[in-house]
Amino acid sequence: MFFYSLCSSSKGNANFLGDASGGILFDAGIGIRNFSKALSLAELEPGCIRAILVSHDHSDHVHGLEAISTRCGIPVYGSRGTLESLLKKGILSGKQQLFVLDGPAEVAGFYVTPFATPHDSVGSIGFHVDCENGLSAAVCTDLGYPSDTVMRGILGCDFVMLESNYD
Repeated sequence: MFFYSLCSSSKGNANFLGDASGGILFDAGIGIRNFSKALSLAELEPGCIRAILVSHDHSDHVHGLEAISTRCGIPVYGSRGTLESLLKKGILSGKQQLFVLDGPAEVAGFYVTPFATPHDSVGSIGFHVDCENGLSAAVCTDLGYPSDTVMRGILGCDFVMLESNYD
């Protein structure tokens, strides 16, 4: 089990948690060609991604979401607000499987608990992920500050990825 950052910048964000047999992608802010290249550098195949967890609807987190999810047949999970916004803006076509993540859920063999993050986007969330091997991780992007909700979400994790924004 490992965490691999495919890209992290204002031009695109995508992170992978898992191993060569399967894992989850946090955000898909990278075009499909660069996505394939970044996976290859990590010695991963697109087929190993079992789900995409979307933190919020800003372009640097969803730029490649439609292409990656539809071409690779990967289900997309996010808050109701984020998914509705992505559909309304035409960023998602609705051709992929969409799942509202509004509480703890089993996602592709991981136990995922979403939590609200302070960001200027509808339904922005972070993720606390419990893995089958007993380890846990949290991923929070575009944080302006570590709110009490964020602190509770990352508490007790073996690994935490925090990304701050312009705030």
